[in-house]
Amino acid sequence: MNSLRAKIAIGLLCLNGFLLVQTSQAAQGMDPRFRQAVEQAQAGRLAEAEASVRSLLSDQPSPDGYRLLGFICENQGKLDQAEQAYRESLKLSPGLEFSRIRLGIVYCKGEKYTQCVDSLQPLQPGIDAIPEALFYLCQALLQTGQVSRALQIAAKMERAARADPEALLSICRLLTERNLHREALPLLTRSVERLPRSAEAHYLLALALSRTDRIDRTGPLLDKALQLQPNFVPALLLQAMGLLEAKQLTEAKRSLGKVLELRPEEPKAVFLLSKVMIDGEEYAEAIRSLKRLIDRFPDDPDVHLLLLSAYRKDENYQKAFETSLQLLERFPDYPLVLYNGGLDLEIMGRFQEAENHLRKLLPMIEGDPELMAGARLGLARVLAHQQKTVEATALFEEAIRLNQGGVPALADLSDIYMKAGEFEKAATLLRQVVAREPKRKQAYIQLAKVLRRMGKIEEAREQVRIFQQLNKAEKETPKGTQTQQVVRPAAGSTQ
Repeated sequence: MNSLRAKIAIGLLCLNGFLLVQTSQAAQGMDPRFRQAVEQAQAGRLAEAEASVRSLLSDQPSPDGYRLLGFICENQGKLDQAEQAYRESLKLSPGLEFSRIRLGIVYCKGEKYTQCVDSLQPLQPGIDAIPEALFYLCQALLQTGQVSRALQIAAKMERAARADPEALLSICRLLTERNLHREALPLLTRSVERLPRSAEAHYLLALALSRTDRIDRTGPLLDKALQLQPNFVPALLLQAMGLLEAKQLTEAKRSLGKVLELRPEEPKAVFLLSKVMIDGEEYAEAIRSLKRLIDRFPDDPDVHLLLLSAYRKDENYQKAFETSLQLLERFPDYPLVLYNGGLDLEIMGRFQEAENHLRKLLPMIEGDPELMAGARLGLARVLAHQQKTVEATALFEEAIRLNQGGVPALADLSDIYMKAGEFEKAATLLRQVVAREPKRKQAYIQLAKVLRRMGKIEEAREQVRIFQQLNKAEKETPKGTQTQQVVRPAAGSTQ
């Protein structure tokens, strides 16, 4: 198998789709009858080559002829005919390595991934030096859910592709397409080292870093990618996302403007530009932009969610509630829709509906700790509203133990303890509340009530005195100097 390249009659198909020119040594192994067809194929005259081979095979079947026919059909996209031809060559010569490998590759190209794995996997380690075979085997393993095995093949590609760094980059594309960004990082680092003039290699490494919470390291890579290819739209979009996250709105607008010059109405650019406008408090324009985008992509929940965020930031809560409820009907199985809808139903006092949606959400988001924390806290609140205090208490206590929920969780749990007569626990939590937020007036009144129940009258009076001081200071503060806070954070987007 290691001498396969010296044995086959024509070169393998590169991953970028171009036919390699065979070596003179390889041509010597071909049945002389097919030499003209080989030359026609090398010259790109595939239809003529196919006709020549078929004519010769009609006179006398030959394993060489069928493997050549399979390869010619494969390069014309005639995968069923290629599969049949390779099978015929193996019937005549079961040990024909070229046909065995090409048959496995054709299976993958035809999306017959299980057959591809069954064909190529037994050929190892013989194919470990053939980048194309490793590429298709890795793709088939990923498509059949065998991620661990696919990663092993990807590691072998690094060794096999030393003379062909583009082949290594191709395997990196596979991994990033499957969101295996963390696993792709070492291979992408090698790709950048071996392909210093590849804008795509730099971009894919930046993408993988951004998806593994290392967006701070993407700047130089994206600068290099855009230096190599100034109009590289994916790099411009990723650059804009990083600038948006860093709140560099002017720079983000500039990157997105360039994208829209290159691709007017590019949906990702319009989506991100709407985010920029929301962060820049240009709510009316953002809402108009998102409505137009929804007209184009009515089934994209993330666009609807960003519109919901714009309504909230604009403090148009009535429209936000209406939109949130509409999304629950339209996208009943989308996690962020369930999350936002559950929280909004709580605010509207529709606690049982909120509970139902949040309970439905929890099994969907087990791999998202941040969203899980918010959903569990939301569920704890709606349970507390319904006097389902045992489960609510357990959820609040777990959140506080994990430093989740902040002051609101402490205040909500203290209220449960107070109603249950557990005054010492309530007082402990309320003391934490006023320590963290000294200007939270209502907490002092709540603490005073608890302390009275505990018989600590003087300490209770002190809490009332602090409340009165804060209340007086607030009344003396000129109107317009206080900042009104949005009750709920704006919905995010997965795009």
